[in-house]
Amino acid sequence: MIGLREQFSTRFADIRSYLTSFKLFGTLVVIEVEDAPKSVQMELINLQSNDLLKEAYKDLMQPKRANDNGLLEFYQKYLQDEEYPNIKNHAKKMASVFGSMYVCEQLF
Repeated sequence: MIGLREQFSTRFADIRSYLTSFKLFGTLVVIEVEDAPKSVQMELINLQSNDLLKEAYKDLMQPKRANDNGLLEFYQKYLQDEEYPNIKNHAKKMASVFGSMYVCEQLF
């Protein structure tokens, strides 16, 4: 059992370094601004102070929509490239990671 734990720790050590990125991607309305990278902090402050965007996010993330792409819809529909360029670029990177993982898993 100890060997298995060590193998998991070794294999998934690099994932821990992406924890903040994953958190920002999935919970951008509630993430602490101080925890986010400096490149997105001002955009995050603007987003979190916008009640309309927070309401749209909460609506799209309701459990009834759990099988939908509510998070991706939020990024696409509600965040403008001109106003949130760094957050949108971050979201594109994170979404493509999960997409490529899914394709890779399908091959196996």
